[in-house]
Amino acid sequence: MPELGKITGSRFSAMMTGGRGNKAWGRTSRKLAIRIAAERMGIIGLEDGYTTGAMERGLEQEPVAIEAYERETFTEVHGQQEFQQHHEYEHVGCTPDGLIGNDGLLEVKNPNTETHLFHFINGSQYDKYKDQVQGSLWVTGRSYCDFVSFDSRISSPKHRLIITQIKRDEEYITEMEERYKAFEDKVQEYIKQLTESE
Repeated sequence: MPELGKITGSRFSAMMTGGRGNKAWGRTSRKLAIRIAAERMGIIGLEDGYTTGAMERGLEQEPVAIEAYERETFTEVHGQQEFQQHHEYEHVGCTPDGLIGNDGLLEVKNPNTETHLFHFINGSQYDKYKDQVQGSLWVTGRSYCDFVSFDSRISSPKHRLIITQIKRDEEYITEMEERYKAFEDKVQEYIKQLTESE
């Protein structure tokens, strides 16, 4: 969930996106830096939350998925949708789907049935969400994330809930932190340009 002027879970992927060839900054990361600069200056607010029917269903099913996870793992999830601020960087945070004990995170996806079953057969959807998951582990300092794919439309309990435990990747988190520092310089550059043009 985006926070005004901050890099959060849903924005980590755009921040990490490079340009074509060996260019450090692509259109996606530059546009995000401009948006964040403008948000911090008060020129614009957060983007309107565009949602599809599938996205709305996913949000509605999230509590059901968390309950299914708790039953399967005999674990109590707490801190659902509570914003977590990075301890060092003012403009970095995340909003996990839940916290597990003192050391884990929960990330829940409620995809369409074909995607869920593809995940069951071929392995985790994690690659698609790597930046979000590792970014959240970076922010919170936690050591693992239980990545859940859930589809209540499936009749078989065995196929309805998929749990993949993702370990903290220190090497990738170091890369993310260095990227964030460079990204913050880019944001400041755009703030300067936008200020000078006023």
